[in-house]
Amino acid sequence: MNIYDQIKKDFDFLNEFWFFYDSLLKHNINPSVLFKNDIYDLVIGYSYERHKVFISFQKRYDFENTIDVLKDVFFEKKGYENQIEKAKTFLTAYLTFFENSTVINKEKIYDYLYDKNNYTHLDYVLYYYLKHMFKDLLNRYKAENSRFYPCFARNLSTKKSICLKTYFECNNLSFIMFFDEIHYQYSIFKKGCSFEDFKKMTHIYEYNDDFELSVIIEKIVHSA
Repeated sequence: MNIYDQIKKDFDFLNEFWFFYDSLLKHNINPSVLFKNDIYDLVIGYSYERHKVFISFQKRYDFENTIDVLKDVFFEKKGYENQIEKAKTFLTAYLTFFENSTVINKEKIYDYLYDKNNYTHLDYVLYYYLKHMFKDLLNRYKAENSRFYPCFARNLSTKKSICLKTYFECNNLSFIMFFDEIHYQYSIFKKGCSFEDFKKMTHIYEYNDDFELSVIIEKIVHSA
């Protein structure tokens, strides 16, 4: 297996962090692979000159603030195959920290909902999340590895609002759901799929009066 295919295979778990394979960055000395989502780029490769796995993380086109994820990591042995597991461990820790740094704690969501007289569809989704009812719904279908990420988003008026992202696995497939004030969306894909294929498998809908979270989840799982 060539180095590019090996990197794609070794890092197919990045789908869990909303990163998807995009393209091969072919180079004789520093072959690498680009993974991305809607905002960030992640380049993973191996330098035959420095004999080291390298990983760079940046907001798209923000080249001045590129982060060298493995800058201070020491590898005991040369060779991609001798460094890959340690590199994956450090990258997983980095992305987990990055995601957690943007997550809103539950107290802020309680405060957000506390004074509301009329709940929106998003408010009900957030309430289900707070009361663990969302996870209970997923458990009905034996979903695994479910994770929730409430975070801030800006709507068209630039006003801050809360949104909710969730990832789970079921029937050997991966699922991502996203809820904001106006829309909800979901994606169903196989681990290791490309960014282009992921976009094709993403469905976006506006809420309607009949919106019910349990019905949506049942529809999504059964449609896979």
